[in-house]
Amino acid sequence: MASGESRVLVATDVAARGLDVKGVSHVVNYSVGMNIDMYIHRTGRCGRAGAKGVAYTFVVDGDERHVPELVDILKRNQQEVPYELQNLLTSLKEECVDKDDDADQVRNENRERQKELLEAKRNKNKKLI
Repeated sequence: MASGESRVLVATDVAARGLDVKGVSHVVNYSVGMNIDMYIHRTGRCGRAGAKGVAYTFVVDGDERHVPELVDILKRNQQEVPYELQNLLTSLKEECVDKDDDADQVRNENRERQKELLEAKRNKNKKLI
């Protein structure tokens, strides 16, 4: 890489920190990574020292947990949030709301069942008196 003979570097998260290879113009991430910090360091391999660079990142199964932070980082850095990524964030939020609604429904059903059982117990006790 240093001599300029190699034009492509394939690396894991190990390359996210500590490598100082000049002239990296593009980074392709095949996933967001183990955590959002690794994503930041991997994309930071391009466009160093004022140079321009482009990073492409595939969001794959298991990366969903990073989507809210990823969108936030892009927005804070005045980067374009791809339409597909924004849609994924929206659908994840809707999924969370649906799960919350389902949990609320279960809680309400449990409360109603507890009220019914308490009422039945009271009625049984009235008959004994």
